[in-house]
Amino acid sequence: MNPKNEPVPKPGNSDTDAGAERKREEDRQDTRLAVENTRRDAEHKREEDRQDTRLAVENTRQDAEHKRVDDREDTQLALKQARWDTDHKRDEDREDTQLALKQARWDTDHKRDEDREDAQLAINNARWDAEHARDEDRKDTAIAVEWTLFEAAHAAYITTAQNSLASSLTRANYVITAAGSIVTLYTGLLALQFSPGGKTPLPARSIFPALFLGGAVAFATFYVAFLRPIRTATELLPSGLGGDIPQKRLLAYMDWCFAGVLARAWSLRLAVISLALGLALLPVGFVQLSTTAATDLVVGAGAILVAWIVGEVAVYIQGPLIKPRQPRPRQPAPPNLATGLVALPVAPQPGEYPPTPVPRSSSNDPPPGPMPVAAQDPPPGLAPVAPRDPSP
Repeated sequence: MNPKNEPVPKPGNSDTDAGAERKREEDRQDTRLAVENTRRDAEHKREEDRQDTRLAVENTRQDAEHKRVDDREDTQLALKQARWDTDHKRDEDREDTQLALKQARWDTDHKRDEDREDAQLAINNARWDAEHARDEDRKDTAIAVEWTLFEAAHAAYITTAQNSLASSLTRANYVITAAGSIVTLYTGLLALQFSPGGKTPLPARSIFPALFLGGAVAFATFYVAFLRPIRTATELLPSGLGGDIPQKRLLAYMDWCFAGVLARAWSLRLAVISLALGLALLPVGFVQLSTTAATDLVVGAGAILVAWIVGEVAVYIQGPLIKPRQPRPRQPAPPNLATGLVALPVAPQPGEYPPTPVPRSSSNDPPPGPMPVAAQDPPPGLAPVAPRDPSP
């Protein structure tokens, strides 16, 4: 037997022995390679286990160190938080005490100012009431005086309207009396100048003044005596109280009175014109005039009378030059007759309180309170420790 336990080649074919030898050599190499690989794998496995153990120990040590640092930081943060809470609580208590003192001081000042303002307002209201009562008394007196004047003026208007009819008749009678007196005087002078036994005959032109004077008497008599029944649909006696009722009543009465005065007023004006023309022609009968001159004077006087009549007709056709009286707008109340009044303060309205002015010694608003706790931030904590990636 071979000491190396190698197979002994059998005698025979040399090629077969060489192949077997090569096969045995390859097997030995494979065996050695397998043994080497096994030894290397075991060594590599042992080295990896040794590294894993070393890494686990390092990680455990780092975790313990990181845990110790975190615990220390948490303890410091808890101490700072407790200290901040204590200081913040002390500051809040101090601010609350200061705010309570300011509130009490403000309430005292505000109450004192309100009492002072209430007293001043009461004095102002009393003064206003006194001024208002005095002003009302003055107004009542002024209204009473104004009403007395109103009654006097109203009575004067009524008296004037009542006397207007009699005055119109007096004016017509004055024209009739004047014309009659002038005619009587004129005829007497003609009788003395041209007596029946005299040498100078009575001229025919002396009749013209008498004609104009007679026209004046006729027109004046027409104004007085020529009456016609005329009815007008109007409200003779407006009734009611207040507003424009007294003025409407007075205007209705005055229109009714003046209607009789102005009726046929044109004839009274023609009577005056005829009387004036007759007076202007009185010398015609006593002076020596030619027939042409006397005729021109008479024709001129007649033309004046006819022109006046035409003018009266034109005015009647055109209508009154003055428009009918329109109701005037209501006049504003007369000014206060009591002068020198002191301007009164504004009267307080029922159920309302005048605005309170700003207090003298304190602001109108209470002092602001401290910042709420929720709006305040505690001291910032320590920066967290970032986990470190263990390295081999």
